[in-house]
Amino acid sequence: MRRPFKSMIWWSMQCASALFSAAMIAGKLTLHWRDVSTSEILIVFHQGGFGHTIHGLDLVRRMFPGRRITVLYLFQRTRHNPLVEKIWPDVRLIFLPIEFAWGRPGHFRRIPWFIGLKSPWLCSVLKKLFPQKTVLAPEEIYGLARRHSETTQSRGLTADYIYGYFKLLEKISAPAPALPAALTQKVEQALARCAPRRQKLCCLYLRSKGEASDGESSSIRRIGSPIRSYWRAIQALNARGYLVLLVGDRSLDDETRAKFGKGVVDAEGLGISHDLLYLYAALESDVAVLECGGGSWLPIYRNMPHLVVNVLPFEFASPGGTIYYKSILRPNGAPEETRLLLGKMAEEYDFPGHLVRDNDADELREAVTDFLDHLGEPRPWGIAADTLADLPPTSWHRFLKSGISPVWLRRYSTGVSKDIKSRRSIA
Repeated sequence: MRRPFKSMIWWSMQCASALFSAAMIAGKLTLHWRDVSTSEILIVFHQGGFGHTIHGLDLVRRMFPGRRITVLYLFQRTRHNPLVEKIWPDVRLIFLPIEFAWGRPGHFRRIPWFIGLKSPWLCSVLKKLFPQKTVLAPEEIYGLARRHSETTQSRGLTADYIYGYFKLLEKISAPAPALPAALTQKVEQALARCAPRRQKLCCLYLRSKGEASDGESSSIRRIGSPIRSYWRAIQALNARGYLVLLVGDRSLDDETRAKFGKGVVDAEGLGISHDLLYLYAALESDVAVLECGGGSWLPIYRNMPHLVVNVLPFEFASPGGTIYYKSILRPNGAPEETRLLLGKMAEEYDFPGHLVRDNDADELREAVTDFLDHLGEPRPWGIAADTLADLPPTSWHRFLKSGISPVWLRRYSTGVSKDIKSRRSIA
């Protein structure tokens, strides 16, 4: 009897969640009806994680510059930041909730929800309601974006659109996203209570998502190092006068909090929401140290000097950023050849017969120190990937100007000439 009873409870909660979602969606659409009805471009996103609420919004505003755009986004509390609604100066973003949860990023507890709401149903309704308006679903946006792509190789629509976005990022300017003044002031008041002397700020975004049950190696492999692996890097940042703002999926444990005192803070220590501190850190810091996830996009639009660590896959690049990959070791413990990693293995997340190793404390400290030492150099700091390997047509390094950390090259590069390994800046 227990199993049918539990199933009935679960089904009842799904129904209740679906009804509550429908009521809230109807209420928000009514509240924002003027934005919806007067927009020139109406876009409905029903899929995508946190990163899509950032680069997806940036894509549409560069694709339709100067147009009145409203974006309706089916909102999942476990994946999205509700305050992202407020940061776009030229696009009206409206979140419509389909999933409810409580907790903090990386530690949410989700109420059973009706997954059928995560579908194109709303876009279909709005297309019929506004037959004269441009109403677009994600696949249609991606198809339009792909027209701007210059890559000669296709990996499918949902992968190819990003290359069109990279071209738009280069060609079309757009105002940087920003927090409203009232929210900025709230964070700065909390920082003043914690660290009264104004310091330089470093955004430290750490990613911890993906479970073995997900079956998504692309997510699991992008989980970064634990907070204690960053202790020496944080010490290096503090020694240069930086207050470290810890955001993302990890929080300070008691030992780390005691060790660094006011040298590193998180949302809990400041008494503000995790969502708010992330946006402030990603938009207002002086520099950023980021792991490879959706949280690494925002600093790009503020032209913030940034180092991306624990990076996979090897095709990844970040505009103006320095890249520090995970290490890929052969069975004998030797690093895999750099030309292979950046070449035919560039798209891989799984490396059969190899050890995929997260960045350790020593290399994180060394990478961060090297990055800070060269902030005065032209960006991006590092070595251009195309000097190290024959890049595949879909490598992000072909489209975005990034530098590979000289520290990573000194530690792990094989099959690379000593001349290239010893270069101190990107050509």
